[in-house]
Amino acid sequence: MSAPVNSVANIMLSQAITALGLDCVAWAGPFGQEHYRMTTAYNEDLAVLSSWAHNSNELLHLAIGWQRAHYALSKDQADGPSALALTIVVNECPPKFWDSLHQVQRQGWPLLVILMDEQQKYLSSAAHHHEHGLSDYAASLGIYCSEPAECHLLSSISQCLHSCLNNKGSVRLAHLIGSNASTPPSTLFGSQFSWNNFSPGPYNFPAKELPGLEAAALLRIANELLSTPSAVALWTRSVHPGPLLKLGQRLQYCSISGLAWQIAGLVSQHCHPVVFLPSVSIPLLLPELMGLEGCPVTFIILDGCCSFYTSTGKRQPLAKLHDLALLSSMPDLVLAEPADEEEARALTAALLRWPGLSAVKLMTVPALSVPSTYQTPPLNIGEGRCLRQGQDLAFICLGPHVNVALLAIETLRSWGFQAGVYDMRFLQPLDRTLLSEALSAQRIITVEDHSIRGGLGSKIADIITASGMSSQIRQFIKVGLDQDFLECDPEDHGISINSLLQAAQHALELT
Repeated sequence: MSAPVNSVANIMLSQAITALGLDCVAWAGPFGQEHYRMTTAYNEDLAVLSSWAHNSNELLHLAIGWQRAHYALSKDQADGPSALALTIVVNECPPKFWDSLHQVQRQGWPLLVILMDEQQKYLSSAAHHHEHGLSDYAASLGIYCSEPAECHLLSSISQCLHSCLNNKGSVRLAHLIGSNASTPPSTLFGSQFSWNNFSPGPYNFPAKELPGLEAAALLRIANELLSTPSAVALWTRSVHPGPLLKLGQRLQYCSISGLAWQIAGLVSQHCHPVVFLPSVSIPLLLPELMGLEGCPVTFIILDGCCSFYTSTGKRQPLAKLHDLALLSSMPDLVLAEPADEEEARALTAALLRWPGLSAVKLMTVPALSVPSTYQTPPLNIGEGRCLRQGQDLAFICLGPHVNVALLAIETLRSWGFQAGVYDMRFLQPLDRTLLSEALSAQRIITVEDHSIRGGLGSKIADIITASGMSSQIRQFIKVGLDQDFLECDPEDHGISINSLLQAAQHALELT
């Protein structure tokens, strides 16, 4: 195999990298493949990941995902992330790349970026819309940038890389150009990421602290992740992760930007990423989810059906009600919603064994635990449960409002009616056997915590129609939210014991 055309500078760089003993190198394209061919000092996994990247931003996220996996699974934590120093070689720095690089810098990941700028594009401040050139712009983001160095001289390249490696910053940028030039030396700003000083960002206000399913579930999910060595948690919210801190190095903060590529890097190292993200991020993530088909990744959807608060106490309508409808549009995604915190743990345990995409939606509204669920045996994917049997009426539920249905049937029993409660657990795949048992009551009320458009009731209605059972169902009522709202208290919008009893009276033809 011959060297790529016009690769003199890249051959010089490859020799300098090898001489310095840098073996964790991500380098895309033909020059990267040539580097891997010319030396035995490289990581094969990174070489494969680099071949996937189409641009510098994708390369960065793939490499960081690989780095996260090795740090999370490392048994020797004495040196921290600095023992996993990573080098990436790029030819361009578009705006998205700078945004991602800034995130890496904030989190304190050790990274050496080598910019091959043979045409001196990045000596022109106009190209990047800032006044003082590349070095000062990098410094404004807390990133150390070397003075430009000649890329056709091995001594110049080696001196530049030495300068970067000796700098104390987490992210360092070596600027290699095609001819001698200079810019003013840069100054290092910023500090490494720490959970101790973690504070809310501008796009995700802290939720009002209420005792609810989400808070209790996070504690149990954390314990489940601790017992699964391959699980790595990625926290994308700008509020404190609370009980997840006990995961130690297996909990890492990650922005939504480039998330799919970092997930790919983790999966390539046989990790199972567990991504915690707010429901408002789902529309942004859907395009990337389409490219993760077949990857063992579990998403924990937070802030479902709730209100947010600013620091002044003003409510912000950030939560959306169509998260389940959006996610269920993906046919290969396993989608679940627990009734209580123990079911959330059991669902997470089952999904960590699942080889493909999966998601669990949690609510922040206060919720009661279903009686005796702490004795629930390990569950299987797509498996629901019958909590009460009844031949007169069936409540088919998804999520914590199964508790409301359990309370409602006690009143119905005092009226002389036998009502059943069925916790489906999974919206996708739906437990067809349990559903057939529930439909035998012929009077059906579906109960869910979000919009009735595209949720549990819609899916069951489609199944009934497709199976030709419409004539056998005497009443079919969907209880849920029929519009978006600002004040996200389900009781104010038709999900309460009274609303279920009213629906039951209508189904039983008592009104």
